[in-house]
Amino acid sequence: MAITLEELPMKEAQQFWASKVKLSPGEFAKLSDEARLTAFSISGIAKGDELNTVFNSLQKAFDEGVTFDEFKKQTAAIFEKRGWTGHRAWRVDNIFRTNMQTAYNVGRYQQMTKVVNRRPYWMYDAVNDRRTRLHHRHLDGKVFPADHSFWDSWYPPNGFRCRCSVISLSDRQVKARGLKVETIDPTEKLFEPVDPLTGVKYPARVLIPDPSFRYHPGKAVLGGIVDGQLQVGKNLAQRPKLKGAADYRLPSVARLKRLPEAPTLLKSLAQLKTDGLSNRQASNYYRDQFSQAFDLPEGGEKVFNVAGEAVIVSERMITGKNGRVKITKGDRGQYIPLFKQAISEPDEIWLVPMKDDSGKVVLRRRHLKFWRGEDENLAGFGVLDIERGVWNGISIYDVQDGQKSHDGESLLDGPNGYRRGVLLHKRKKK
Repeated sequence: MAITLEELPMKEAQQFWASKVKLSPGEFAKLSDEARLTAFSISGIAKGDELNTVFNSLQKAFDEGVTFDEFKKQTAAIFEKRGWTGHRAWRVDNIFRTNMQTAYNVGRYQQMTKVVNRRPYWMYDAVNDRRTRLHHRHLDGKVFPADHSFWDSWYPPNGFRCRCSVISLSDRQVKARGLKVETIDPTEKLFEPVDPLTGVKYPARVLIPDPSFRYHPGKAVLGGIVDGQLQVGKNLAQRPKLKGAADYRLPSVARLKRLPEAPTLLKSLAQLKTDGLSNRQASNYYRDQFSQAFDLPEGGEKVFNVAGEAVIVSERMITGKNGRVKITKGDRGQYIPLFKQAISEPDEIWLVPMKDDSGKVVLRRRHLKFWRGEDENLAGFGVLDIERGVWNGISIYDVQDGQKSHDGESLLDGPNGYRRGVLLHKRKKK
């Protein structure tokens, strides 16, 4: 089957594709439909060389305009091994077309939002050939304001192998073409499909996107036309039941003794002031200790390979926009040795999907590091969040007798606890 691709907005499509996180099918299945948009997985193919080959072949298609036939040649051994040939070859076509069209439409969304003041109307555009779905054909040519709720359900693709797109229009173009700007969302309302060849009407049916495609891919990747702030509480994954993780739940003094001892902490801010250091001198002390702990070159950064993923560490992570050290807030400077362990020797790594008020979805890697103190009743854990390879937040908790709650819930395993999403890595027991 010949496949013709529309011209891609290359830079936007490349950026979207490069930001994806590669997951195993099991990990991918634990994410919501929107969160899956920011990840890449193929049923029956585990993380590793084969998944990398398919991913890189699609990247090459964005970079160099590789055709479907070339993509099939590059990945033939992988798909033939799974019997995806003959009548099952549609699966390969589906992987190529759905990913390419999704990237294309995300790129188009980025372009259209930049000119939304001049072109505030968007028109649904279906291909209208024999393979066009009846409900997509029904929407063809319908015009809605760019910020209308219709697009939250119907921004394409609206199903596997969907070829629909969106065209932006100015007020002048809408009037010149005699188009009607719709105000009522037709989603979930009945419509009567019409056979394009015979004109015969089919029985009325409900107008809804295909399963797993009722969301706005452009907004999920880039946020709405007006961006909001990240809301940590909006979890987009089911909390899994962990097996064999009791050692890390900090439930009792007996189990605390099985946790690794905390490294020697630095002096607290109060201790430094007792030693006669000013606030500025204390900040500089913590800056120097941070650089030494991570062996950073002056003013530079260092890349750590953690469980197969790169994590960038630099002094910018502990300084504000004005260049002042912010790690003294909450007296977190004393925990720098724990920061190092959380980066290089995490006990658990979670992939946590989050959504902000604008609709943007991000996948954060969350490192958890557990420790016990010299006091047998004292333990704690550190939480370090990483987004696209950059460390962007850390919290340290002291837990007396392994217990601490937040609004009556466990900080670790409660409904809003830190253990969320997909467990990517767990430290092996010694």
